[in-house]
Amino acid sequence: MQDIEVLKKMGRPIVEVKEMKNEESVVCSLTGSPSDFNMDY
Repeated sequence: MQDIEVLKKMGRPIVEVKEMKNEESVVCSLTGSPSDFNMDY
């Protein structure tokens, strides 16, 4: 979860990260497999 660490450094709370789950899924699809991205829907 490197993205969360980056958000922590930017001063964003974890709750806001959860609200940005869609954007987080897009990032995961870029770093992981497309199937993982489809499973979120």
